[in-house]
Amino acid sequence: MDVEHISYIHLTSTSTQKSITFEELKTWLTYYENLLTKTGQQLNWEYEQTGFPYKVMETESSLYLKGTLPQYYSILLDITVTDETAAIKIALPSKATHGDKGKANELAKFLAKKLKGQLQLFNGRIMSF
Repeated sequence: MDVEHISYIHLTSTSTQKSITFEELKTWLTYYENLLTKTGQQLNWEYEQTGFPYKVMETESSLYLKGTLPQYYSILLDITVTDETAAIKIALPSKATHGDKGKANELAKFLAKKLKGQLQLFNGRIMSF
């Protein structure tokens, strides 16, 4: 699959954890979905369908978020590990929509805040939490 945009959440020495597994990443995604569901319940609106319009699927090497609404295509999540650090890679395929980019940015900021990581956005800018 052709990837057009890539963002990274680097786990640093000040992060809440120094590494992450696919199981932990899936747990964070479930937590994120549950938060959106609770937000929808408080607003009396089925926000989870709009807030997280993806079905989480696992491949051999990554997590694939497949869009469930016509305006969303997909987001890919992967974990990269070097000798010194670990990072969550968030990639948008060439067929990704503007909606995917917005949702990927929201998810990346959420994960970076929770993990106290350093987020490299799609445009190259860095945000530290």
